[in-house]
Amino acid sequence: MEWGFWILCLAGVAVALLFAWIARLARRKIEQQRTDAIRQVSPGFGMNYVADGSTLLESEGFLKSSNLLCPYHSSMVSRQKIRNAVISSDRMAMLFDDEYMISAGESVETYRFTVAAFRFPVNLPKFVMRPKYRRTSFRVRVSGWHRIRAILGPEGSDIHQRFLRRYVVHGKNEVATISIFRPAVLEHFAQERGWSVEGTGSWLLAWRTRKRVAPENLSKFMQQTTRIAQLFRESQGT
Repeated sequence: MEWGFWILCLAGVAVALLFAWIARLARRKIEQQRTDAIRQVSPGFGMNYVADGSTLLESEGFLKSSNLLCPYHSSMVSRQKIRNAVISSDRMAMLFDDEYMISAGESVETYRFTVAAFRFPVNLPKFVMRPKYRRTSFRVRVSGWHRIRAILGPEGSDIHQRFLRRYVVHGKNEVATISIFRPAVLEHFAQERGWSVEGTGSWLLAWRTRKRVAPENLSKFMQQTTRIAQLFRESQGT
């Protein structure tokens, strides 16, 4: 009887390990298929695939300074991976997949999303804009940051209200942050849901929370994020 119990326990463990191994192989296959597809489509919108995305991002100077790539409560972040990085020939734009796990007690959440990054000729104010209506792990380091409420003009204006219903903005320098949220920027995001944008050094990052872009939609995503970068360039006067 006792031996039978232990045999059943070992069999259960073996089955669980087998299913975990199968799931891991399936995930690896899915990731390889995604990588192969991105390699194939990226030249079509002027990008070149980079094998080591983490090294690329570190060499460009924002891997440690970005709140996206080095999140608040980073001690809770495990297994952060940069995958499928592609870069333009002039090194002024990049796309990449970011993935990490957040551990909070017994709960573990995995975040996977596609990020676009654009180099600016001068440094941007350090800020994070994120959707207001959903819980997100892309938390700013609140110490020394300001939540920017009066983004532009009278708070009763229609554009101000529509923007603030959808987004929250934090910035290191309140005046500098407000200066780049011009009417065209507000109007754009008042009509667009679900975007997150970060300024870090000379780079502007844009992504949709917890959403990886399918390879066949990367060209459209590039067009959308290029438009976002252009709006901020015009606000900055560059």
